[in-house]
Amino acid sequence: MAFTCPFCNRVLSNRSAYSQHVKRCSENYASSSSEEIFIQNESDIIMSEQEDNSKDNRNNEIIYISDDESRSSPRSNRINDIIQIEIDERPQNIDSLTFEEYASIQYEEPASREPEFETEESKFESDETESESDETESESDKTEFESDKTDNESDESEESKSAEEETETIPKFPNNTYSDLMTLIIQHNLNNKAGNAIIRFFNKNLNLPTSPLPKNIEQGRKLMDRMKLINLLNKEKSNNNRNYNEQYTANWWAITEKTIPLGSHLLSIILYSDASTTDTLGKNTLHPIFITLGNIITWRRNKPDVKQLLAYLPIIKAKDDTQKKSEEHKNIVRRTFHKSLKFLLSPLYNEDNGIELELNNRILWCIPRISMIISDWPEACTFSLTYKSTQSNHPCHFWLVSKENLSNINLNSNQIEPRSHKNMKLHYKNNTEKNVSIEKVRNFFWNVPDINIYAATVPDRMHHLDLGLFHYQLSFIKALILEQCGKSFIDKMNNRIKLIPHYQDLKLFSNDNLYQDSKRPNFIKNNKIIEIYLKCNKMYLLSRKENYEKSDITRLQESINEWAKLFIELFEEYSSSKFQFPKLHSWVFHICSSIREFGAINGYTTETYESLHKDYVKKPYKLTNKKEIEKQIMKIIRRKAIIIESSLKEIPKTPIALKYSKKLYEFCIQNAEIYIQTRMNDPDLEKEMKLGFEKFLECLDAYLDFYDKKLSEHEEIDIKFRIYSDVTLKYGAKMRANNKFHKRPIFSNIAVEMNPDEIFEYTSDNGFQFPKLHSWVFHICSSIREFGAINGYTTETYESLHKDYVKKPYKLTNKKEIEKQIMKIIRRKAIIIESSLKEIPKTPIALKYSKKLYEFCIQNAEIYIQTRMNDPDLEKEMKLGFEKFLECLDAYLDFYDKKLSEHEEIDIKFRIYSDVTLKYGAKMRANNKFHKRPIFSNIAVEMNPDEIFEYTSDNGVCFAQVLLITEIIMNYEEPMHLALVQWYDFKSSVNPYLYECPLLEKTNIFNLIEIEAINDIIHIIPRFNIDNEFLVNKFLF
Repeated sequence: MAFTCPFCNRVLSNRSAYSQHVKRCSENYASSSSEEIFIQNESDIIMSEQEDNSKDNRNNEIIYISDDESRSSPRSNRINDIIQIEIDERPQNIDSLTFEEYASIQYEEPASREPEFETEESKFESDETESESDETESESDKTEFESDKTDNESDESEESKSAEEETETIPKFPNNTYSDLMTLIIQHNLNNKAGNAIIRFFNKNLNLPTSPLPKNIEQGRKLMDRMKLINLLNKEKSNNNRNYNEQYTANWWAITEKTIPLGSHLLSIILYSDASTTDTLGKNTLHPIFITLGNIITWRRNKPDVKQLLAYLPIIKAKDDTQKKSEEHKNIVRRTFHKSLKFLLSPLYNEDNGIELELNNRILWCIPRISMIISDWPEACTFSLTYKSTQSNHPCHFWLVSKENLSNINLNSNQIEPRSHKNMKLHYKNNTEKNVSIEKVRNFFWNVPDINIYAATVPDRMHHLDLGLFHYQLSFIKALILEQCGKSFIDKMNNRIKLIPHYQDLKLFSNDNLYQDSKRPNFIKNNKIIEIYLKCNKMYLLSRKENYEKSDITRLQESINEWAKLFIELFEEYSSSKFQFPKLHSWVFHICSSIREFGAINGYTTETYESLHKDYVKKPYKLTNKKEIEKQIMKIIRRKAIIIESSLKEIPKTPIALKYSKKLYEFCIQNAEIYIQTRMNDPDLEKEMKLGFEKFLECLDAYLDFYDKKLSEHEEIDIKFRIYSDVTLKYGAKMRANNKFHKRPIFSNIAVEMNPDEIFEYTSDNGFQFPKLHSWVFHICSSIREFGAINGYTTETYESLHKDYVKKPYKLTNKKEIEKQIMKIIRRKAIIIESSLKEIPKTPIALKYSKKLYEFCIQNAEIYIQTRMNDPDLEKEMKLGFEKFLECLDAYLDFYDKKLSEHEEIDIKFRIYSDVTLKYGAKMRANNKFHKRPIFSNIAVEMNPDEIFEYTSDNGVCFAQVLLITEIIMNYEEPMHLALVQWYDFKSSVNPYLYECPLLEKTNIFNLIEIEAINDIIHIIPRFNIDNEFLVNKFLF
């Protein structure tokens, strides 16, 4: 394989010589700026350099590759001026911009970044300079083109320079009123005369001392021309904090990248290992080890198919319990474990030149490095060879910290010493390993480069927090309540959990007084129990963030410290070990450092790995005969992988199932000839259909003969033939063969793609005298190999642009200097769209009702409602809804200057439904029996901004309970979609919140509101020992 130098185009035969040559060549190369090539990675792999003080949050599916090196040879000193695509910050209306504006928006120069270059083919390298010269020529051509539009080129250039200077001083409209006016003018294509009339009307009627509007519309248009569009499109960065999300944004990546050869890519290897029982009795155990790559973005890496089974580690069995507990046997197990790892992983390091990875038809030079190991606590101790016992002198595998200090959350630097390969090897050589609680076995990872095994075995959130500390918290609270209040209160707590209202994905408990507070000494009050849950919830939510700034890590550390301090304070007497928990210490002191070292916690939690045991251990184990289990399981897994791989084919667009419409005729094979003859004698049948019947049996026989079958063989089988008028083809087109379609016969003409092997056996489409046919046959596949799927370069999606960028703007010009005017029109529209751009919610879904409960008309409404209210099976909420229905309907119509009495002669129907899907997908219910329990949803309604100060609200949001869901159908009018609600109000305007949640009470105010006005379904919990008091569960939003 040949390697081409990116500086002098010299070709070298091996990688080692190439790396040395590049170092020398880069020192002599005068680097001013380097062009950054961005290659979209369809396999979600990230090969990027880590910027030590990264300020950008890059898109994780982009390979950053640079072709030039700066003068200084060490990797840490190389600095590039790169042009970076900010994909995450791409404006939503980017299609409406010109090429020049698009370029100015898309690219910006960050401070600095360590460059990386790719050893591409020489063709690619030599084309670099040509592309630069082409760009220069295109710019000069553009300048000449623009200069032809005017007689005075120098004046125009001076004006453009001054305009750029002025642009920097006008980042936005002077005020919102000014912005609204220009939005109105541009969006509706109003001329200056109409705009000036609006300004005069505004100034005349408001009598403001200073008008917020421009003097005239022309002034407004000129101001917009001076505005710098990039100021509007770029998102403001709140601070200069560094972001930690994907692994490549963290410290380990930055440090390790500096140690690998120039021109290479860092390949981050993540290991996961955990022993698993194969049967319910736990008699047999397998120890699988899995591998994945840190280069793959987190959301993709957390999918099961991205993790690969590496091997089953050997399990050494003992003859009896005595041998099993012996130190000799334990050391054999440990040595076997590390020798197995050496056997599996050493090939990655034996090759000094790394490995070649094929990605997107490119060969990448990669240097593999083990970044971290995901496991539970005992497994982490096995990798690091520290003592597993929590009673050992130094249980923590991160630090040398004594067991007495495990519960101390205020440790200072004198009380700790980080473990490292250097100090642990020293103790191992001096036979003082017991002093630091490590095993008398040589650790394989001591000789592995760029890893500190004691820090690489990261804390696992699921085992540390979910199954560990939170479990302790529940147990201690149960013991506390049992001691202070007795068993009856434990039963009361369990019953209350059952009474918590239904809510989708509910995971948290309600906040309320479980027992009466007492003045006894050392009595722990209700608010302390609730406080620790609040702090735990806050800590947990922060731990699940996908992106951390430095301030976020500080907040997480503070929340952990607050929770741990209260946890120890409340439950110290209930812990027999006085909180000497390695997991508590590890969570408090090492989780935030792991974020800085390896990125967000979601990238290294075992939550997504536990399911692998089912597919790689338990299921395959059941298929074995229990002899040579590992060997059989490996064969089973390998066969499944082959089947999956062999069945993978390119899938076309999602096919639509064939859908027939009207059935014309039906007959069976026994009387087919007689039936067909009868149809052919029908005088109303068109000649095309008669011809079809005439040839039917002949063609059917030929079709069956193609598959070595005969029509005569099927005459004794009950075969039915159905003739339809039309069918929807798999891609949506309608094919018709109808004797009467809107009183006219229709027989569709179709195109059939011939078999490629037979394409030259037929004369198709007037022979082969078309360049397009030749191009399609010979060049389309090579284009796919060169540039990717055809969908990426088809004109189908571009044709509509002519309307917005040519035809419409042309009509608004005065036909002088057309291009210049069109550019201004397009630019103004882009400014208006971007300046008014707000966060767009999920695509609204049309209101969708499910089960209809009741239906009645306006004439018998009172009688029907009274009947329903007398129904003993009806819940009180629904009875209350029927009771208030007509009163609320009258008030609703009165609001629109209508009266209910005016509609009594009109046919109006009322339909009451059990639930409805809101516009953003949530389900709202008002059901008397939902899984044998009544359910009446609580909702949040965003109030009108003009009325926001007339109510006590939670940041402009009010709360209500739905009693009825109704659709009102009126003649000649659109249906009304309404919900009858009973409003909540804040219990107190002085102290509206309790436990950081809105404290509410139900009012006697009822209204019919439009369903479209409802924001979301919320979870409201009753306070069990106080009437008419409710808490909004804010921890679910």
